[in-house]
Amino acid sequence: ENSDLLMKATNFDDLAKAQGSGKLGIYYLVQNTTHFGRDLDRVDEFYDFGQRISQMTYNYQNWVGSGCKEKNGSGLTRFGHELVEKLNDIGMLIDLSHANMRTMADTIKASNKQVHISHTACDAVNKNNRNTTDENLRLLAGKGGVVGICQIREFITPLKENNLFEYNI
Repeated sequence: ENSDLLMKATNFDDLAKAQGSGKLGIYYLVQNTTHFGRDLDRVDEFYDFGQRISQMTYNYQNWVGSGCKEKNGSGLTRFGHELVEKLNDIGMLIDLSHANMRTMADTIKASNKQVHISHTACDAVNKNNRNTTDENLRLLAGKGGVVGICQIREFITPLKENNLFEYNI
């Protein structure tokens, strides 16, 4: 209904144009790589649709590596290495949120461009399978990557059973 208020943004110039015209710039990302299947040509198709960011995994194992909830997760697979190269070549940003620590480290090392972890917290502060180890945060920083630390309660403080939403009114 309000498409006149929205503008597809595929680069920083588009975001500036949207802001200058009073519109909301929308960019496309996907929290997984399963939509590519095992076909690297699909990356081109989704790039043409406007996708500019892709998370490598979403919680569980896929063709490229393991998510943070896998019990026996692998690192970056052979196909994962091919996909990293393709994403680098086409200019799609790699997001490592939801990856397990080994897949995350392998991807940071394999990428010839900066990657990011868009939403995580520090495992050293609070143990959570979605939080990132200091080792991987240092590795990310060493390659010029960026991390977004989020304020999701269970990421930053241990949850007390039966006490998640206790308020004093």
